[in-house]
Amino acid sequence: MDATRLSDGEPVILKRFSLMRNGLERDITMFLASEPAKSHPRNHSTPIYEILDIPGEDHSILCLNVFVKYSRDCGFYMIVA
Repeated sequence: MDATRLSDGEPVILKRFSLMRNGLERDITMFLASEPAKSHPRNHSTPIYEILDIPGEDHSILCLNVFVKYSRDCGFYMIVA
């Protein structure tokens, strides 16, 4: 889901992680978003602004990613083999 970060008006993407289903996804995301992996030239992951706990939900978090562009603006094609 896209949103606007209130602190600076930057557009962001909110991604919800279910810690029950896949607890490693948060660890992998944090690893790729921190140094030295963050600056590695082969790291093409979307930069992360922050990770937020969801009030009242013990098994989910929200990840605020940099908004890159609308997916409908990309030239995606389906390849049928």
